[in-house]
Amino acid sequence: MKVCIVGASGKLGQYMVQHALDRNYEVVGVCREESVEKLDAFKGRITVVPGATDNREVIKRAVSGCDAVLVVLVPRGESIPIVRSARPPPRAPVVSSHRACSLHVQLHHFLRSVVGSI
Repeated sequence: MKVCIVGASGKLGQYMVQHALDRNYEVVGVCREESVEKLDAFKGRITVVPGATDNREVIKRAVSGCDAVLVVLVPRGESIPIVRSARPPPRAPVVSSHRACSLHVQLHHFLRSVVGSI
């Protein structure tokens, strides 16, 4: 399975990259150009697509051929506690707060507007 992780260089993004690699997924990570070095631990094991996450071409290139897209973005300057502490124990059920669900829905609509149909 090939997955794209948008926001791969952040704390939760890096966790999701490792989680996907542990399951032998092919991973494409999207992050800002200035954050690419944060993904050095995964060098040679993932494809990094640097660029702005609101750039249609960056997102189209990143999601091309992917079976799934995970979005773990937080707007610059924002702090969302659920994202900072979102590392679940192994095999734990994922329970989302209303705030996290709201963020996911907003990001899904944003991606649909950027890429078109997801």
